[in-house]
Amino acid sequence: MNTEAITCPACGAPLATTQESEFIFCEYCGSAIRIKRTAPPKQNERIMFVEPASKLLLGSAVVKDGFQISGGLTGQSSAVYPITALCTAYNLNGTVMIYTSGEGFTDRSKCPSLSGIYAVGLNSGINKVVYRDFQEAAVYCDAYMEQYAKNGKASSIRYIETREYPIVGFDETAGLELFKQQTALDQARQAPGVQISGLDYYYKPICRIYEMDVNQLTFRIAMATVVRGVKYRFPTMPGLPSFEFGGVGNWGRVQNQGDFSDISDVLFGNSILGRAMKKRLIQSEKPKQEENRKEKSNTAVNSFGQMPLNYIIDWDSFGVFLLQALPENFEAAYADSFICFCSTYQVSRDFSRRIYDLQNQIVQNINSYTQQNLQQQRQNFENWQRINVSMQAAYDSYNQAWFDRINAHHQAFRQQSQQAFNGSYGGTGDFAEAIRGVNTYIRPDGTEVEVSVDYDRAFTNASGDTFGTNASRDTYDGWTEMRRK
Repeated sequence: MNTEAITCPACGAPLATTQESEFIFCEYCGSAIRIKRTAPPKQNERIMFVEPASKLLLGSAVVKDGFQISGGLTGQSSAVYPITALCTAYNLNGTVMIYTSGEGFTDRSKCPSLSGIYAVGLNSGINKVVYRDFQEAAVYCDAYMEQYAKNGKASSIRYIETREYPIVGFDETAGLELFKQQTALDQARQAPGVQISGLDYYYKPICRIYEMDVNQLTFRIAMATVVRGVKYRFPTMPGLPSFEFGGVGNWGRVQNQGDFSDISDVLFGNSILGRAMKKRLIQSEKPKQEENRKEKSNTAVNSFGQMPLNYIIDWDSFGVFLLQALPENFEAAYADSFICFCSTYQVSRDFSRRIYDLQNQIVQNINSYTQQNLQQQRQNFENWQRINVSMQAAYDSYNQAWFDRINAHHQAFRQQSQQAFNGSYGGTGDFAEAIRGVNTYIRPDGTEVEVSVDYDRAFTNASGDTFGTNASRDTYDGWTEMRRK
């Protein structure tokens, strides 16, 4: 039992007491003494941040004495952070410390596939991917604080300086290696069997200081985060050579191996309608092909170096810490409270498990959507085939009927013409001779020969030679005049 030595205020005799007793009696003079105890100085404690509605433990941190805390979830949602923790500590001096899980994005600026019809369907609340061009750490912080100032109705915000990342003992090299391992695990979980190529990483811890004016007050703000990114080539899904995927659970669309006009062959074959549609579709695709060609000729340059076509970047801010304080209190709050808050904050296992489960649900939703889409495409293709067969049969029937009508009309016209020719010229032979400018003569052996109408008479010899003449001479030696037919 712990005791401490004190003296009787009446006689000065030594008294013995335990820490639990409230009253003691002096053994020498019998005086009753009441012990007034003071609480020992409060030590810094690890505080738990809990979301009130669901009782979900978000995380914990060592918070200096004098701060009140609150925990909650923000409305932000993405594939990387399906839910986002918001943990706040504040005191009566107007100092506020905030932790949020971060933000996750996909840069698709060089991957047109992620803007296709199929990707648009996924983006309508299924894959939860937020598209934004990649930003380096300093640029991201500036953009984040501009939005923060806008939400706070601030009249202005300005950058002051950059400081060392406030987590004590932070190892950037170990953090990058851990990020690589996490990326490999996420890829294996979300797209098993798919080989990722062209990998490149970005990992940058940063802390920037700003000043913000709100009404008549000026606040100084510190923002600390780690901006991470992985760049990779857009891979092809196994077993589906025309499909591609990208991002965290972000599936692309069917890539046409030829041009879009091929669909006219599927629908209408080589019919007149099919050829007309194909020509029209080719013409409509030319401006798009020219635009794509110009896009391919341009390459974006950022911290990853060259950004080739069909490459994407999955990037995020891994935990965002904010300190907001009046300028006169800022340095003390930064050194005494903010560094401790950042260095000791830990995400709870319950919160990490919740995010993991929600990410798996997103992947399952994408797989379900993909299977439904494939089934719908197969059904559409079968419908197109049936339509094509039906249209081809109707087209063949129409062509045959048209041919029969034209053939009958042509036969009737020929018969009518033959009769008219025979009535007008006494036979088609005379008409044909008149057209060709010849008369037909009969040789002595009965064979026929044609001679120009320019001659009135025609002769032949034993060799079968012939000649025509307009002379009045009756006979020629060795030549016999022929009778005109």
